[in-house]
Amino acid sequence: MCDAGVNTMRKTTNTLAVKRFSSYQSPAALPVYQQGFTIIELMIAALLGLVLIGGMIQIFLGSSQTFRVQRAIGEVQDKGRTAMDFIGREIENAGFGGNGLVASAFSTLSQNVDFTAGTTNGTGVGNNDSIRIQYTGTTDCTGANIVAPFLVVNTFDVNGDELRCNGQPLINGVESFHVLYGIDTDNDRFVDQYQTADRVIASGNQTRVMAVRIGMIVASENVRVFSDDISQNIKILDEAPLTKNDKRLRRKFTSTTMLANRP
Repeated sequence: MCDAGVNTMRKTTNTLAVKRFSSYQSPAALPVYQQGFTIIELMIAALLGLVLIGGMIQIFLGSSQTFRVQRAIGEVQDKGRTAMDFIGREIENAGFGGNGLVASAFSTLSQNVDFTAGTTNGTGVGNNDSIRIQYTGTTDCTGANIVAPFLVVNTFDVNGDELRCNGQPLINGVESFHVLYGIDTDNDRFVDQYQTADRVIASGNQTRVMAVRIGMIVASENVRVFSDDISQNIKILDEAPLTKNDKRLRRKFTSTTMLANRP
């Protein structure tokens, strides 16, 4: 019995020793808690944040620039096409209505197109040309009703940067408006050369006008399309280049229309 009691005490002692040993953990096994970031880590994180923010700003600015340019292109194209289509239809109508239509004030006689009201060189306001067109109709370009003998006279010119018809603004942003006249010099009913109004007058070719060529430079309404000033030299017809150095977008337009009602 003594031996049994001794053995029991030894087993109990061994069990306690095992429990004590198993509950012991070395320092390496203890959990490690983060105490904070070092100054170098914070600086690196701040630098990466600045790089990301800078990239996002560049993307935003680039997108804004692209949007402004695309919007300006659409605006200018729409203005140019509208003006050219409108004037082209008027030129096609020139002389419509038969014999006896020509008024004595028209220098091109049977062509029923004139260079400008009150001058003979075709130069209007701001060194821009002017053209006057007549035909038989019931309303003019402003929508005004025409009474008998129903002679419509429409005058196109530029005042400031507005293209006008009979003084009524059509579109703005027109910085240059010029006209050339197609002359048939050998009576074969084909245009041989294009002349300015003063050359047509000087050479006595008023009755030889077969076509009218319009040239126009249109600028965007937004004066800050580009972020930096852009040097632009734009030439239309036989005019000296138009030189601009600003942030606006510009496009040139040309159109040639035959005089369908020419005798």
